[in-house]
Order: sequence, then C-alpha cells, then structure tokens
Amino acid sequence: MKPEALAAMQANNIDVKNRYYVHVSNANTNFGNALNRYWDSANVGNYKWDEKIVGTGTAANQTIEMGTGDRYEYNPTSGTVKSDTSTDVSFTVPAGSYPYTVDVNQTLGEWNATDVSMTDTLSSDKMNYIGYAKIEACEYDANTNTYDVKGTKWVKIDGLRSFTLKPSDLGWENVNYAYKFTYYAMLVNADFSSAKVNNIFSLSGKVVKNGEEFDISKIYSQKEITVSGSFKMNVKKESWYYEEPKTDAATWQNGKLYWVIEVSGTAILKDTYFRDAISKDSDLTDSYLHSDSLAGIYMGTLPEGKTVTGYGSLEELQKPGGLTDVSEKFTPVLTNDKNFTGTDNYSELSLQAKELITLGTDKLYFIVRTEPQSLPTKYRDAFTYRNHISTSDNGNTWIDHGSADKLLCGGADILKELGQTFTYDGTTVTSKKDGADQGNSGTIVTNALLGAGQYAAWAFKVNYAGELSGTYRVLETIPDGMELAYIRIKWVGGKQDFNAMSSKEIPELKSDGWEEKTITAGTDNGSQKTTTYYVKGNQALIELGDFTAEKKRDDYSVDVQVVCRVTDPDVLLGGEEKTFMNHVTLQTEGGQDISTATSPAEITPKKIEKTFTTTNPVSEKINFTIEANQFGEALSTKDGTTLTLIDKLSSSLILDTGSIKVIHSKTNVEVGYTASFDTENNTLKIAIPCNVPVKITYDATVDAPPGQKVSFSNEAYWENYSSTGGTKVEEGNYSYAAGGTVSAGDNITLKIIKKDQNNLSSLLSGAEFEIIECKRESNGTITDQSGKKWTGTTNVNGVISFGAGSSADSAMDYNTIYKVTETKAPDGYVKNSEPIYIMVPGKEENSQDYSDYVKACIQDSKIHKQYKSTYELTVLNHKGEITVEKKFKDPGGHKASPVSGTYKFGLYENADGTTPDTTTTPLQTITITYQAGEKTSKTEKFVNLDLSKIYYVFELDDNGNPIKDSTTVATVNKMEYFTSYATTKIDCATTGVNSAVNGNTVTVTNQIRVKELPSTGSYGPLIFRLAGAVLIFFAGLQMLINIKRRACNNR
Repeated sequence: MKPEALAAMQANNIDVKNRYYVHVSNANTNFGNALNRYWDSANVGNYKWDEKIVGTGTAANQTIEMGTGDRYEYNPTSGTVKSDTSTDVSFTVPAGSYPYTVDVNQTLGEWNATDVSMTDTLSSDKMNYIGYAKIEACEYDANTNTYDVKGTKWVKIDGLRSFTLKPSDLGWENVNYAYKFTYYAMLVNADFSSAKVNNIFSLSGKVVKNGEEFDISKIYSQKEITVSGSFKMNVKKESWYYEEPKTDAATWQNGKLYWVIEVSGTAILKDTYFRDAISKDSDLTDSYLHSDSLAGIYMGTLPEGKTVTGYGSLEELQKPGGLTDVSEKFTPVLTNDKNFTGTDNYSELSLQAKELITLGTDKLYFIVRTEPQSLPTKYRDAFTYRNHISTSDNGNTWIDHGSADKLLCGGADILKELGQTFTYDGTTVTSKKDGADQGNSGTIVTNALLGAGQYAAWAFKVNYAGELSGTYRVLETIPDGMELAYIRIKWVGGKQDFNAMSSKEIPELKSDGWEEKTITAGTDNGSQKTTTYYVKGNQALIELGDFTAEKKRDDYSVDVQVVCRVTDPDVLLGGEEKTFMNHVTLQTEGGQDISTATSPAEITPKKIEKTFTTTNPVSEKINFTIEANQFGEALSTKDGTTLTLIDKLSSSLILDTGSIKVIHSKTNVEVGYTASFDTENNTLKIAIPCNVPVKITYDATVDAPPGQKVSFSNEAYWENYSSTGGTKVEEGNYSYAAGGTVSAGDNITLKIIKKDQNNLSSLLSGAEFEIIECKRESNGTITDQSGKKWTGTTNVNGVISFGAGSSADSAMDYNTIYKVTETKAPDGYVKNSEPIYIMVPGKEENSQDYSDYVKACIQDSKIHKQYKSTYELTVLNHKGEITVEKKFKDPGGHKASPVSGTYKFGLYENADGTTPDTTTTPLQTITITYQAGEKTSKTEKFVNLDLSKIYYVFELDDNGNPIKDSTTVATVNKMEYFTSYATTKIDCATTGVNSAVNGNTVTVTNQIRVKELPSTGSYGPLIFRLAGAVLIFFAGLQMLINIKRRACNNR
C-alpha cells in the first residue's frame, strides 16, 4: 500500500485485509465455486498526523530557558510572525499551569508539511497561553525509527488564546520534517468555581510527496480539562425514596422518585446552571421530568449527623425548620433531548442562579422528583433509574458531577415465590419441577417432613433491594388445607455476614400460646444454620437480623424456606386440583406491618389409579387393579382409622366377591380390609386403613355370551366425594371366544355362596334356599314349572351346591331358567326374599347359534346368565339397617336445595341421646356430603344393627353433640338451623320422631334460620315499626311534591 493512501484517507494507519480462494475443477465446492478459502490482515501506516497531549497542572513555578534558538513574536490580528526584538532568554511558568505537547506530521519522513497551517485554540476565556511556544523540527531516522531534532524555534504567544503557524513562516521550507509543539496555559479569571477548557490543534492545507499534493484539512486533535476557580463548589447527587401513586391519580400515575442534589462550598455564582438529566446510558429504565418536578430548593444546616436522605419523606424533612426555601433564587427550564413522547414529559431540568448565593457553612439542596416510565411487576423484577447532575457557567459547556441510581424491585423488602411442589413417600422426594428450585430435591430437609404426602416448598426473601437495616419479623399465614412442616434459613446473601444473620428468640411469645421450634439444617451457602421460629394455629413467626442496608440487589438478603403438607381432603380424596396461596407479612421488630407478599402453589392430586387386564387367552374374566393412597400418607377420615373406597361396576360386569385381595403396594404384605357390596347399584365398597398405600385386585366377568361384543366400565373414587375426582376405565368393544367349559349335552351345577353384604369376607351358614325350574313365556313373564325342586342349607363355609345328578339332588340343565329363593336367613340377618332367576346358556349340538328361546332369555335383564358349567351365585344378606335421609327447608318452611357441606349423624340406644354407659358417644356415626350445586336429597345407612332393638337417630352439631330439641337453634357447619326429625316406619310400632328399627328411614331436615330482633314483651319493637311506617309515608309525600313541582316548571 502506498503512503498516498494514508494522506488521501487522512488516517494514521489502515487495516488491510486479504483473502484468496482455491478453485479445483474436479473437486466438490464448499464456498460458492471454491474448494477452500484463506484470509489474513495487516495494519500498515504507523503515522501521527496530529497528536495532542496535556499534562497535569504544575506544582511549582518553572523557568523555561530558550537558549540560542530563533525567537519570533506572533501577531494575532494578522496571523503572522516576525522576529522577536525583546531581550528575553527565558520565561516563567507559574504553578498550576498546564503543559501541552503536539506531534505533527510524524509520517516516517515521507511528507512535506511546510505549507500546512497549524492552529491551536483554547475554548474558554478562563485560560491564556504563557510565554513562548517551542517548535522543534525533527527528521525521521529509518534505522532507529526515531525523530531527531534538527532545529528549534520559539514563538511568543503570551496572553493569547489562539495561534496559527506554518513551518515555512519559521524558515523551514521543502523539507519532510515532523514538528513538536510545546506550550503552557494558565488560569487568568478565577471568578468561577469550575469550568471545562477544550484545546484543539487543527491542520489546514496540503502535504506534498514527489510533487503530488493531498489536502489534510480535516485532521485535528483535542484535549479537555476541568479547572477550578477561586469559588469552591462541591456538587453531589443521591437518590432518596419512591412514593407510591395515589388512588385514581390523574398525574404521576406511576408514583414519584425523589432525588437530592446537594451543593456545598463557598458560593454559587450568578448565572451558574445546574442540570438534572435523565441518563442516556443503556440497560436502564427511564423516568420522566414534569413541569412540577421541582419539589423545592432549600438552604440551611441540618442537625448534626443528619442528611436529607436520612429523612423518611419530604414532609418529614420540612418539619424541623432548619432549612429555608430559596426556590425564587433560580430560574427553571425544562428540555427534552431524549425526545420523550406524551404530554409534559421532559428529560432535563436546568436551574439558573439569578444572583450570587453565598453558602459558607450552609448547604443548598435541590429536591427533584421524576415519574418512572414503567414499574416492576414481578417480585424479582429490578429496574434501575439513573439521573445525572452537571453544572455550567455559561449554559453551553457542562461539567459532569456524577449520577445517582434508584433501584425499584417488585419485592424490594420482601418477596415470596414457590420453590417447588413435591411428593414424599417416606423415603424419596419427587419434585414436580414447577418452581425456583428447578426440581432440586436436595433443598428439602426430609427428616423434618411430617411423613408421606404432597408438599409445597415456598421461600420468602427479605431485603431483596438491600435497603433494610436491623431486625425484622416475618409472619407466615399457612394456607387453609395445609399444615406447616418446617421453616428454615435457606440462603444468606453473598455480602451479608453469614454468622451475623440469624433467627432470634422471642421469649415473650411463649406466654401467648406460641410454640417455639428449632431446626438445624444445611444452607445453600454450604454451611449449617440453626433456625428458631414460633407456631400458633395456622400462623408462624420468625425474627431475623441483623440486616445491612447497602442498596445492593440481593447481596444483603436472606431466603427462608417454608414447607407445608397438603391436608385438604378435596385434593387428597376428592381429586380436585387446587391453588394454595401462601401469604407472608414483613413486620418491624415491634410487630408493625410493613409490607406483604404472596405466592401460589398449584397442587395436582395423585388420583386413584385403576387398570384392567384380560386373561390369556381372552375369556369372560377381567382382572381389575386399583392403587390408592400411593404415598401412604395419613388421609383424613370420619373415624380416624379407615377410608372407604367406592368401586362402581357397570351393569355388564359381575363381581367375583371371592377374588378381592388387598396388599401393601410397597411391601406386598396383605392389608386388612372390610368389603361390602351394593347389589342394587352393582357397587363395591372397601374400607381400608387410612395411612397405607394399597393395591386392590379383583376379578369380574362380563355379562355377555362368547362372541358377542359388549362394553363395560368401572370407576373408583373415595366415599363422600364426587366420582369426577376418581378414575374411570372403559372398554367399548370387548368380546371373547367360547372356552371348553360350555358344551351341549352336559349338565350344570349351581354353587351358592352366602356372604355378609357389609363384610364380604364373612361367609354365612344356616341360610336355607329353594330352587324351582321355570319357563319364560312369550310375553316375557316367568312362570314356575311343576316337577323338580331343590332345597338346602349353607354349610359352615357359607356354601351349598345343587345339580349333582343324584336321587336326592337332581341334575340341572343348560338353557333352563331356575328360580333361587332364600327361605330362611342366617341368624341375625335380614332374609333376602327377592327371587333370583339364573341360566347357563348353551348352543345346541351341531348348531352355531343359540335357539330363539335362549336368545330371548339372554336379552332378558331379569335373568342372570353365566357361561360356564358351574354357576357360582353369591347371595348377600345384611343385618339390621336404618336409613338416614338429609333434607333442607328455607326460612319460610318450604323445601330448599341442599347446602354444601358434610353433615354427621349419630346412632344411640337411648331416647335422650346416650348409650348404655350414659355417654353421648354414638354407637355409630355416618356422614352425608353435599357438593355445591347439588339439588336432590341423599341417604346413608347405619348397618350391622340388632334386629330386635329400637334405636334413636340424632344429627350432630359442630361440637359433636346430638341435636335433641327441634325448637332450639343448633350450629351445623358454622350455620344456624332448626333441626327436625321424621321416621318412615315399616312393620313396627316405635314411638318418637327419631326412633327407628331395621328397615326404617329417618328424615333429618335443617331449616335455615333468619336472625330476628328478640321480642322483649314491651312496646319497643312496635315503636320501631311505627316509626318506619311514618318515614315511608313522608318519603312518598315528598316524592309526590317533587313530581308536581317538575310538572309546574315544565308548564
């Protein structure tokens, strides 16, 4: 590259890049048409056309000797030089002067700059040159790469602020010299506090090389210094506080940021400008200046040790009276260099002093407020607002005095956020990865958990913005449907003293019912810390300190973990997805509320799991599996020990009651249970321990012949909760092939199994049965046929079989209807007198289908079918039962829809609501639960009762006591009712509206009570009624007068 390029570009150096491509005709190309590419770069030039340097002010007077070099005097009017006729051989540079040096045309000796004008200018009237400028002509030595001095000239510029020189005017012509200028400048006007002085050295003209000229007139260098005058003025800016917006504010809708500009020193000169400006720096949030942004200008002395920012507000600052408002001494001007949009939005506020203001020991304070353009909305949002302060003595040249930042955080003092929700099975924490912990189960202190269950781990952070100091309390409100597991200090900010930050004991709380708790656990900092906190009901309190106020985001904060277990039965048993809101309040050490924070946790229930499998090969048998209480947590129950699982089978399924098994799902050990079956609704009920994870298995057969498609379904849910909270399995297109157990020409056998309906594990002996052969008529009626009859009694195993084919037990046939009737119940049980019709359908020999008669029987729902040679018929009996029906009335005594809630009922042997031991503890309790929106009444039964006894049914109030008096208000589910009883009696003559025996139904009705003013027996209520009537009369009269007046006005 030629030197001419540097001159043409007026550059000191040029970065030259070079790249070449490799092309091969028979190779694949990766870069367009090229096989490969290579590049390199080089920086060439190493010129210095014009480089200025300024040193610091001299510490003492200096004498500059000029020696024998030629001396000239510069004429600022003509811009020419002439020989200096003075006898000066030296000059003195006063202390405080600034030395300047400029290197010109250091171009490796390649260019002639003798005809280039070289101009230096001081921009301010605050400084002049001192003595002489020294100009040295230097020749470049290529061997040593140095510039050697060939001659020195001196030009007198004393008292000037600008000069222009050409080397040719100083006797250097047609030479490729470089030049070094050295000169001094000093203050000449000290009547100011501080000012900026800019010094520019510019080139104008053409340089020459080998007769070719290039214009370099755009080249210049400059240096700026800040100088101080005799008036001392110190200016600093601080952020103060943020003021929340007023409700329904028309202006300042985002609140106000308050800023303080403090001025101290000797005096503020007249026409001094102070400019408050919104920062143009990046990564900031803007704020607006408005026409009323100047909150005040105050002058005076604050109490010792006090600063403006030490006051809580502007109003508090104004109270002591030590400051005087001097706003009238300044002229405010608003500008908008940042081009903010909107009405009354500005980015600069300039304040010009109208007069000299002597400060002395006083200080002057500008109080400025700005409105945030936007505010943080999330807890961890952190917006930084920055304002600059600068001064000027002329309104054009400004001296920057720094800036101040104000940090606004969404959760400045306290924030709350979800760490994670998780499950715990007694051994392992499984996180749902839905919070700030990002699924890190290591943050959970498992030995402090309350056992298996579903949990939410929150954390509250105190002093996120770093503005708090001292000790504070935090009050935790545990959400309804949860219980506190533990609270612990989880993390301490990196700059906060880890050992100094602690939870403090509050002994006086113990006497007020608070329980003290402690926990020692590891922290996220890597060290252990002991945490002390206090619990009372659904609240917890912790006192934390000592905080340091350094206004650094998250450096001086502390995180405290709060872990709660879900106890809400609607979630654990009802299968509802719920959001739990955790609420926390920051308080002073004395218990005064400061601010609050909340955080939700969404809990998705672990529902009952239900699956089914088929046999191999596929048959009429279906294997069902239910997994419930998978974590083995202690679920809430009405009796404290067991829970009842409802398993509703579709009508196309026949339960094998003997196949039910219940095991511990983790250990496979058998678990005790009580199973019952509702034949009317084809529903299985299994009572299991409330705190054990169980796997329940059983078999059912499809009520359909081989080869016929059938649908079935099965749903499992907890008793007293909606089936929608459970799990349902369905199959819409099931069929199976015929097995080898059904064949034409063979006989069938009937096996009857007698069980307790409310305890399927209990087999009943002593039940007597009669079996008669029947026929289905063409009209669908079933008639008895004379001839064969079978009778028998169940053995000790509750079993009896028929159809052995002996003289005492005749054979039984396929495609024949048999009526099974219980003629005598086991002792203590109610006889199941309803006849049961059964059949085993079979295809005739050499036929691919059933006969028309058998098809009609298969379609008849009155006839129970099985498709195997041994028909197993389970017949259930129950002991005495009393039904309770729950109804409601409105205050007027009319029928009303149910009120949601759970209602409890007790069974007693005595009419006064006591048992034989004279206590009020009922023999049994049952519950009826209504969900919101339900319209029809529900029933529940007391079971396993003595058939010979009379019992009494009472509803229980919120204290568990029987409600005996229908005329007295009782509180149920925190509502007041009048409770009445009515019994529908069957085959008995009991007395009393709530007395009952087996088979009776007791209807319990709650009538909603409307509170009234009690009657005192005096005229008091009458007086109020009369007064109300009189007021109504006069109101009506006034209304008529108004109507008449408006009519007159219209006329």
